[in-house]
Amino acid sequence: MSFPEVTPESTVIASSEQVACDVGDETVVLNLKDGIYYGLNSVAASVWRSIQQERKVAEIRDMLVQEYEVDPEACMDDLFALISQLMEWRLVEMKNGKK
Repeated sequence: MSFPEVTPESTVIASSEQVACDVGDETVVLNLKDGIYYGLNSVAASVWRSIQQERKVAEIRDMLVQEYEVDPEACMDDLFALISQLMEWRLVEMKNGKK
């Protein structure tokens, strides 16, 4: 299946078809449609918490750069990969360039 391209202006929000809970520094998410559990490491869990409300990808990047003191460009590349994975797992909804 094809997904929209992730850009800094894309907006992302957690799907309503999931439930999640924190386990230590990590988060476990259950996709209610397919019954599969997904584990998110501490950085991905931080992103997950931030997308409980609709956010622009650039806003999430800025939060991560400040929190983890990482290179903005490398952070954006990793964030694009994470959001793409979350879309593949059907855990997020994304709008391209619209809020």
